[in-house]
Amino acid sequence: MIESISIPYLRDKSILFAVLLSSRDDSLKKKYALIEIPSRALGDCMLPAANPEERNIMLLEDVVRYNLRNIFSYFGYDKYQSWVLN
Repeated sequence: MIESISIPYLRDKSILFAVLLSSRDDSLKKKYALIEIPSRALGDCMLPAANPEERNIMLLEDVVRYNLRNIFSYFGYDKYQSWVLN
């Protein structure tokens, strides 16, 4: 059964990240989170390269996905599923 959730006002030009939070031992009720990343203001991440003629780019959604454990561990969750919403 799909739960009904209310979605707040969402701005254009933002990356929207939907996250399903759960615990591996099912001790916590599953919760949903929505992360709004203002992509117009931040853009993609430019990473330094060994060769000055090269450019390395990391997508903001990859940075957020990689850090979900850091973002939500305070609440006791240890299992995350995430999707970028268009």
